[in-house]
Amino acid sequence: MDWQKDDIEYAISSYVVDMDKELYAKIAMGKPDFLTDHKTFATDMQNAEQRLEQILDV
Repeated sequence: MDWQKDDIEYAISSYVVDMDKELYAKIAMGKPDFLTDHKTFATDMQNAEQRLEQILDV
């Protein structure tokens, strides 16, 4: 459902504002609107997952 996707996107975007800046910088890799731009959110989420797995060595 689109409204659920929007709610999840909003929740994650809101969290990003207050998350640890060092961690955000590592997963954003210089992209200033990482996880906050609706147009690139889905791709950003995939990248965030991959980068977090690398950091955690999963």
